[in-house]
Amino acid sequence: MQGKLAPGLQPVSGYTLIRFLGAGGFGEVWEAHGPGGMRAALKRILLSGRQGKREFQALRLVKDVRHPHLLPLHGLWLKDGMGNVLDEKWFDAAEAKTNLNQMPPAQQPSELIVVMGLGDQNLLDRLQECQQQGLKSIPSDELFRYMEHAASGIDFLNAPRHNLGQGLVAIQHGDIKPQNILVVGDAAQVCDFGLARALAESDMRRSTSASVAYAPPEILTERGPSNSSDQYSLAISYFELATGGFPFDAESGLQGVIDSHRLGRLTFAALPATEQEVLRKATALDPAARFDSCKLMVQALQQAHAQATRPVMAVLRPASTPGTASSTAEVKDTRPVDNFGGVAFVPGRSSQSNLPQSHSPGTTVSNRNQDTLPLPAAQPLKPPPVQTHPSPLVSRTGPPVMDAIIASASPAPPRKPPEKPAPVPYAPHTGTPVVDPRRSDLPQQHHAKNHLLRMVGVGLFIFFTIVAIIMGCMMMTLGSS
Repeated sequence: MQGKLAPGLQPVSGYTLIRFLGAGGFGEVWEAHGPGGMRAALKRILLSGRQGKREFQALRLVKDVRHPHLLPLHGLWLKDGMGNVLDEKWFDAAEAKTNLNQMPPAQQPSELIVVMGLGDQNLLDRLQECQQQGLKSIPSDELFRYMEHAASGIDFLNAPRHNLGQGLVAIQHGDIKPQNILVVGDAAQVCDFGLARALAESDMRRSTSASVAYAPPEILTERGPSNSSDQYSLAISYFELATGGFPFDAESGLQGVIDSHRLGRLTFAALPATEQEVLRKATALDPAARFDSCKLMVQALQQAHAQATRPVMAVLRPASTPGTASSTAEVKDTRPVDNFGGVAFVPGRSSQSNLPQSHSPGTTVSNRNQDTLPLPAAQPLKPPPVQTHPSPLVSRTGPPVMDAIIASASPAPPRKPPEKPAPVPYAPHTGTPVVDPRRSDLPQQHHAKNHLLRMVGVGLFIFFTIVAIIMGCMMMTLGSS
């Protein structure tokens, strides 16, 4: 017997309800304590309606699918109208159909209990949390991490690798949106497989349903889901999480939103042009024109985002001619200049400014949006400050291309005459150049040669001195005799 759920109840043995988390059109989700006190999410799905039976069939497809970025399922239970848990044989569709014809209505399956992993919050909750903190959207680094994880799980589902008893088939999730991407720690997991379906050839034209705000045009028409339907929904989800809005007029009513998808009237102007191009490809009306996988789409978005946020070097452009129409705003440079046309250094004044640190008067500076700002020639101070070279012509922080242009346009500083080499000192009396023995640039052989010459000179001096003394003594001896 179906009853209202409340904290403290046990819909199935071992799982006690703790608090209500949310509800959909045909089910409700609770936080529960499982065996050993493990926290889990418990979902009850009523099978009386068409949507409940569709979710039951979808869960039968994915109950054995395992991936790090797909929310794991821990258990499935069928209960009849009296509240009794039915045997597992009811999960076999053929056998269940036979039993349904034989069993009284009170003993037929009336609700499905699903126990699955518990996330911290979904991405819509995270977006609202960031907006409450004064941010426009989820920070880009964090958002791209979640997009990578979600794309990995979706691509795993979409790959024709799942054996459901009739060969390998692909599975489309069918309801990708921020509410169905959970944050678990610092990772993301795709959840809520209530609209999942196997994409066999015979299934491609079957009607389905999805959240209209994220639904691809093929789902909103008679064509049915395609291999890239989940990619389309992920692209719309990214736009919402990156801007806080939708790529269509949300106030246009249900039919207006449907027409925006069916006729390709999506507007991505809130994002940079590089990202708009990626999203236009991912949401093409022709499913074959989209990316081959969600992972490739996310990689293209990352590259486009990096390109849009990369700093652009300022480029000097000629000033507009007087008398010609110009839509650019003029910015007057009131900083002092020196005689060479550069910005003079003023002690105590910061060199940082909203203008480049090096420029020539009468030129314009281009910003990252290619807007030109003509700078009128500034008047030099009287008297001009003391100049040192090179000062304004070589910017230590500005772009090297700008410095080269400025250097070529400004007069060069006067050249100093080359300095004469210092005279080499000579030792007195000998005429031998004095060599500093501490100099490391002279070869050791040169030092040895100079030392040998000095020793020979000293030896000859001593020799001739002794000879002179001997000769003197001999002359004195001969004179006395």
